[in-house]
Parts: sequence; structure tokens; C-alpha cells
Amino acid sequence: MDCIETKKFGVAAGIGDLSWIYSKLKYIGQPLEFQVADGFPRRSLPFLKLLPGIEYAEYSPHNWSDLQAWARAHPYETYQDIRERGFGVEYLENNMHLLAGRRLEEWLPDLPTDFHYEMIIPEEDKERANFLWKKHELGTGPVMAISCASYRGSEAWNTWGVKPWLEFLELVRREVPEMKFVLIGGFWDDLTATIADTGGFIDLVGKTNIGTCIELLKKIDYYVGFCSGLGVLRTVLSKKVFTLWPDIHYTHIWSWVPPEMSEDGTYVGMLWREPEFVFERVKQWMKR
Repeated sequence: MDCIETKKFGVAAGIGDLSWIYSKLKYIGQPLEFQVADGFPRRSLPFLKLLPGIEYAEYSPHNWSDLQAWARAHPYETYQDIRERGFGVEYLENNMHLLAGRRLEEWLPDLPTDFHYEMIIPEEDKERANFLWKKHELGTGPVMAISCASYRGSEAWNTWGVKPWLEFLELVRREVPEMKFVLIGGFWDDLTATIADTGGFIDLVGKTNIGTCIELLKKIDYYVGFCSGLGVLRTVLSKKVFTLWPDIHYTHIWSWVPPEMSEDGTYVGMLWREPEFVFERVKQWMKR
């Protein structure tokens, strides 16, 4: 594709949203400039700095409603449609496409989809990950990362609180007594931090930047968690991931996942249910 004048893209702030968009736009044949929806907790730009081909990124005052309004006012089917129109900034989102149960490959279908794109991690982040790995004596047995999100997120999506999470983790521990649990997330993931403290698990909540977190995700054997960007990044890395989704996102569970990971069971997604029921599925997934 011929290079043309750089086009800016207004996008949502979630790491999952950014990952899905980048997996397509990396193929447009020109440097990328992103304007990212601003707002707490401002986790997007550090992630975008790890991705090849992104020339510039900044926060912007637009929000999710603005992205939806733009999509209704300026519909498109292919990237060629976008390429040929003269907007200085093109506002994009594909979450609604995925929520409709349509595959990621079908969004901007004239562009390929790179489910396992490169992320360039700074050496200092790799060193920090290695330090934490050794400090907590990981690698001598199986390691499971757990992400429970925040109290606010749990209440909004009607997911597990402290008691169900502890019940689930105890079931895993009984099945695999040597399992070590690493609780990970951003500083805002206060529910995850509470569970780490209450259960006496390794607590890395808010103690890593995104580069170090990705390096740890490369090392960890299993990931079980709230449907978030961390689970998406595990699929980018082709690592085993089990995500839990609210009922209203049923159609979202499989639409963005690398096909081979769905087929071979490396990725499994399911709706939030009682800990015993989820554990039975997790037990089967761990053995695959």
C-alpha cells in the first residue's frame, strides 16, 4: 500500500481496545499517530510506547460516546474507505463489532490481522521482571497469575468479591498443592490487592509498569482473571489464559481470540459462575 499523508486515529483507552486496533492498523503502510481517550488511570501511552510503528501518541479529551457518535455519522466497511476520506483525525473503535459476535478479522477486512504482534520491552523492565521472579522464588513449580480487578469493576459487572475468589484459589491449591499464586494488576486494582493480602499470596499489584508486567506474563504458566487487557496480552504472547466475562458480554468471549488458541484450548473464556463450577473448567484447561 502506498504511503500517504499521516492520518491520526482517535481511539479508546483500554489496552484490549488498543491491542485489537493495532493488530490491524500496523499494516496500513505508514507511521501511526494515536489520540487516546483521556481519563483515569492513564495506562494507555506506556503500552503504546512498546509497539513498533507508532510514531506519536497523546491523550485527547474525547470519550467513548464521541467514538460511537463518530461511527454513526461516518460509517465505513474497509480501511480503503477510511484512507480515501480527508478527515485529519479518524475516530475508530471495534469493540461494538466484537460485541456483536463478529470476528476481529472481519473488521477492516482488507487489512490482515496480527494476533501475535511484537512488543519491544526495555531492558530495565526485563531486569525488573527477572528480579521479582527470583525474589519470590518463582519457577521452581507451577505459577498462576490472578487478576481480580477493582472493587468498582467487580460491583459494576457483578463479578466475584473476596470470599468467592478465596474459595476458588483454595480449590486450585487443593488440586495442585505446589501452585504459587501471583496477584497482578495496576495500582487501582484494590480488590486484587485485598485478595493477595487476605490469602497471603505474592502481591505485585501496582508494583510493576506495563513492560515488566508483560515480561512476567511471558514467564507465568497460567493466567486466570477478570476480562481485561492483561488477558488480551496473554493471547498476544500465545500463553495459556482463562478469562471470566459478565453475562452481557457473552458474544465478546471468542470474537477477538487467535483462532488457534480457541481450537487448541490455550484460551478459554466463560461467564462468571459459582467458584466450584468455574474451578471444574479451569482444572480441565490446566491439563490441556
